[in-house]
Amino acid sequence: MVRLAREPGFLRNMKKVIKAFGKDDAGAERKILMVVSDGSDKIYGTSRKKAEKKFEDVAIRAKEAGVKFYTIGYTKDDRSKLGTFEMLAQITGGVSREIAKPDPIPGKNGANPLPGTMNNEDMVAIKDAIEALGSEIKLQYVVTFTPEDYEGAEEKVAIRLEAEAPESKSPVKATVGDSDESKIELKEKAFDWVMLIVWILVAIVSFLLLFFLIRWLVRRARRPKEEVYYEEDDGPSGPYKGKLSVQGGPMVGAEFYLTEDVTTIGRMDGNDIVLQGAGISQRHAGIKIEDMRFELADFGSTNGTLVNGNKITKQFLRDNDKIAIGDCEIRFSLK
Repeated sequence: MVRLAREPGFLRNMKKVIKAFGKDDAGAERKILMVVSDGSDKIYGTSRKKAEKKFEDVAIRAKEAGVKFYTIGYTKDDRSKLGTFEMLAQITGGVSREIAKPDPIPGKNGANPLPGTMNNEDMVAIKDAIEALGSEIKLQYVVTFTPEDYEGAEEKVAIRLEAEAPESKSPVKATVGDSDESKIELKEKAFDWVMLIVWILVAIVSFLLLFFLIRWLVRRARRPKEEVYYEEDDGPSGPYKGKLSVQGGPMVGAEFYLTEDVTTIGRMDGNDIVLQGAGISQRHAGIKIEDMRFELADFGSTNGTLVNGNKITKQFLRDNDKIAIGDCEIRFSLK
């Protein structure tokens, strides 16, 4: 920090400091020149326009050297003189601050205050302003990078920057184009009402889908089983040798009489006994009668044939044996 105030060679000294920055701090990421002044200098005694032009030349020289002016202005006299310091900060991309002016100190016997007179309150205000600006500088972040397709200082490039600070809840995006300086302000993320509405709609739709799914499953469970229609056997036209009575499954109550030497059983039309139900093959099984012996044979069905709970390939039947073909439970009985 360099404090320059009311020196005859004010501008000359600033030029020296800027030149020193270029020699000693060529590799520095940040070059900041802090100036505290009341704007009073003999340079204003000639011409204000000339004075402003000289300040502008200094600012341009600082900008070329990569130096930013951070100025603190304080005066009880002509405030317009502080404008030149604001210009220094503006041209170089720095910061300009002005200390609030306390009441002037009266002279003897109530006379006008003496120019440049400061009391303890003034000194404290200046000290606080310097410390606050110094803290602000420390909290700044500097990022230096070179694009892969960078072709030199004469080539203009546009940069897309995304920054996120610990105090901010959302990243801030900015584009740095032809201008040398871009001020980016990190703000608190506004409450996203759109996403809230989207999530509410998703929750409502999910609830409705779940509701209709449960309703469909309940109705399906309560729906009576599909009735199976079959031709009831009016009984044998002649003497029969055995009988099959369906006691479980969709055809419960049906009775079939065994009158032929060979009786085929299956789901397909053309069998002597046509059974409807799950797990029944087209040609499932058959019963062969020889010398009043009833032999049940499975025809290689997909789900097999059971007699009294045991899976069989061939087995002679006895009175009251229980046969399972698919989901049909059948009782065999002799004549």
